[in-house]
Amino acid sequence: FFSWGFIDGSLRIGTIDPLSSSATPPTASAHVPISPYNLKINRCFTNMHDGVITTISTSEADVGLLVTGGDDGVVRIWNTKALDNNNNNSNVNSNLSNLQENNYSYSLGAILTGHTHRITCLAVSKAYGLIASGSLDGRVLI
Repeated sequence: FFSWGFIDGSLRIGTIDPLSSSATPPTASAHVPISPYNLKINRCFTNMHDGVITTISTSEADVGLLVTGGDDGVVRIWNTKALDNNNNNSNVNSNLSNLQENNYSYSLGAILTGHTHRITCLAVSKAYGLIASGSLDGRVLI
């Protein structure tokens, strides 16, 4: 899973696993909802945008792209690549040009500018080879 919307411009990537039948079920509290799943943050990449990441998108098929949009009015295209199982991921590089998360590497492929306000929506189409972004400036850029 992906989690975004943090003030530090971070993107958090994690896994969702069902609780085992032997696990103690969670208890309700005022701040934590009860869930039958274990949510584990595997990696946190900070400063991916100048401000909050407002939306992300991937294509309907695995073409190796993750697209993020933010408060800064910028769209960033990240190339994703599966790493071979023999690769040692203990040295995670968390700068903007090359990020690694468990079995995937993320590298910054392009920065798209043209919007003057916050990005509100993104869509990626493998079939048409397009990325569309919408913004509070009232424009959709393709």
